[in-house]
Amino acid sequence: MKKTLLIILSIVSLVACDNDSSEKENATTDLEIFVDGTFYKNTSFQSGANENCGFINLNMYSLGADDFIFDMQMTFLKNGELLKLYLTQITEDGTRVSFHPPYLNESAIRIENFVYDEAKEIVSFDFGGKLYNPLDNTLIKTISGTLKYPNLGSDECVPQFVPQITYDTDEFKFIANRVMQNMPTASSYSFDFLSTSESRITINLDENVWDLPLKAYSFDQSSTANYVQFATYSNSIATTNQEERWFSYDTEGEIVIEEKVIEGGRDKLRGTITMKIFNNTSLEYTIERMDFNIWKDSE
Repeated sequence: MKKTLLIILSIVSLVACDNDSSEKENATTDLEIFVDGTFYKNTSFQSGANENCGFINLNMYSLGADDFIFDMQMTFLKNGELLKLYLTQITEDGTRVSFHPPYLNESAIRIENFVYDEAKEIVSFDFGGKLYNPLDNTLIKTISGTLKYPNLGSDECVPQFVPQITYDTDEFKFIANRVMQNMPTASSYSFDFLSTSESRITINLDENVWDLPLKAYSFDQSSTANYVQFATYSNSIATTNQEERWFSYDTEGEIVIEEKVIEGGRDKLRGTITMKIFNNTSLEYTIERMDFNIWKDSE
């Protein structure tokens, strides 16, 4: 039976844009993707783009060989820095299985030959790496490929992309644009903020985060509720369990819930973290009023 391949590529700037994107005739778009060794290629796309808000977002939806269906999204800064990447496999019964890199930098995801020419409206690059399922670390997808997309055009838009944590000092840098929410118990929440620098901050709250009062929560190394964890990722640890590659540090400090608002139709919780990070008894970092944002869809 002849296999079919449908790939829809949508390049937008992670913003709310209108549908009046300018499209130029005779454009040549090339996309080649390998997922676990299976080759996907198509030169027919629906696409839109915005080059004014600082971000380039790619969305690829494929129905391919062996009925493997996936949705892959990538977000870049104009300088080629990768801010977001995930692949979602859609099974026959409609179940969505997500895959992410453990962190976003050159040792986890290879981005090479990145070109963004604003004057000529062209973006192209090569990429490759491994993605892991956050709930089952034995589920792995190996991806690689090449993208060339000309004639991005320009749209009117309203920026909506907001880093979840941005903290950059001479001592400590942490920029996280992806948050994973978990519910360890029926009444508690945890949020994993994944950084581009092979590190992770986890905020653990022992009650419904959206019902929290605006107040400060102190924590130390023995806290079991309302505390912050810090961990770094290491490829040198010999294990097939990705969670075991995270090395946890001791922490003490304070979480402050400062604001709860609705922005753009979504609930937003904003706060700050002040804390000290220890490796055993050695003080490694001191963090002062690091801003964080947590979003959810409003009901």
